[in-house]
Amino acid sequence: MSEVLKATYEHEADSSNGTDDDEGAAQQKREEIANKESKQVFWLRILLFFVLIASAVAIVTFVYLYMSKAEEEEFKNQFQSDSTKVVESLGKTLDQTVGTTDAFIRQIVSFARHDPDNSWPFVTKPDFALNAGKVLKLTKAFTCAVSVFVEPEQHDEWLKYSHEHLDWVEEAREIQKKDEDWHKPTDFVNTINYGLWGFEGSGRTNATKPTEYMNNYLPYWQQYPMVADQVDGISVINHDVWSAPSTASFVLDAVENQRVVITPPNNIYDDTSDDLTIYIAEIIANWAREYISDDVDATEPIGGFWIPMYDSLDSFRLNITKDQKPVGMFYSAFFWNEMISDILPRGSEGIVVVFSDDCGPSFTYQLDGPTPTYLGGGDLHDSSYDYMGVSLTLNEIMDATQNQTSREGGNGKSQYTGLPLSETFCPRSIHIYPSKTMEGDYVTSNPLIFTIVAAFIFIFTSSVFLLYGACCAVRLRTSVCMR
Repeated sequence: MSEVLKATYEHEADSSNGTDDDEGAAQQKREEIANKESKQVFWLRILLFFVLIASAVAIVTFVYLYMSKAEEEEFKNQFQSDSTKVVESLGKTLDQTVGTTDAFIRQIVSFARHDPDNSWPFVTKPDFALNAGKVLKLTKAFTCAVSVFVEPEQHDEWLKYSHEHLDWVEEAREIQKKDEDWHKPTDFVNTINYGLWGFEGSGRTNATKPTEYMNNYLPYWQQYPMVADQVDGISVINHDVWSAPSTASFVLDAVENQRVVITPPNNIYDDTSDDLTIYIAEIIANWAREYISDDVDATEPIGGFWIPMYDSLDSFRLNITKDQKPVGMFYSAFFWNEMISDILPRGSEGIVVVFSDDCGPSFTYQLDGPTPTYLGGGDLHDSSYDYMGVSLTLNEIMDATQNQTSREGGNGKSQYTGLPLSETFCPRSIHIYPSKTMEGDYVTSNPLIFTIVAAFIFIFTSSVFLLYGACCAVRLRTSVCMR
């Protein structure tokens, strides 16, 4: 019996050992499978990590480029819109200026033609100051004057006539007293102590004979406002325009080519200017101060129109022959900042406008809404914006304005019917550029901020996802090991 029990015990022990061996082998196999799966999951997580990184880089790059391009396009479109407004507004201002002046010249010519007591050059327009004052307000000029051509044989007769017809000076004085824009004294000298005269050095000299390059005289006559000359307090009446070589060159071109000449800004200078240029600039600035209020900067660029006056009233549009001689010249002076003020609305800032020609220094303004700010003499725009620059001559601007007026009016004719601008004498150009100020209003740091936020969201989401995957892998390995 004991042998039977012993055999049974040994059999059960052998069976138990076999089961333990089988379970150990199974456990080992499960661990091998788990390790293999863990490696696969690990590499899958690595792959997923790089996919997420690549997706994040692609998306944030797209966000940055898209927003940057959108801002850049908005900046360029706004500049295009603002530069167009500048060109159109300047063109309309020039058109109105020369058009209003031409109408006033026609009034003077008409008066001379229909008054039997007047013949050129012996013409004095009644109510000149009143009408000239209205012209100045419409054209944004600060002074205007009529000068007449006097032949040598008319010299003595003109001196007698000019001394006997000074009633218009007192009329100008009374108008100036009532002019709300006139803040200077009105006790100017209204006598003429010289004959036809010019400047020699710092004083006057009598013009007893015509200049070497002209065979007649061109004395200033009626003008508004009236001021005393800054040299010796005497009126500028009968100053011979031909006696000043720089001014004479403007007039000569206007007469020979039958064109309107815009004078260069001789009251400014830059770092390259010589002593003579600086001296002339200071003289012209002092001259301008006689006409303007104290809050106006006389060192800002001044321009002028020289317009030939022809005894022609044959048609609505000025129709003259090539050999027809003018009877006089009309001059008006203005500050260039008046020509470009009140163009842009508030909020449009940082448009840089450079004026240039071949006869004098360039000068630069910045338009901040309706207000132009003088930056100084020279081309002061930021060269990094050269690729966006818009450049036109004043003739091109005038032509474009007149063509546009014709299209809008539907009659195929321009509003301006006088002489065209000179294409040969110091043709002036404008160059329009944006600035850092303007770009800063449209090209901001928003694309970078949104890119950083988008990148952070992706990094956070990816980190949570990868952390979750790691936790699941640990849980899976633990579960396998506990079986």
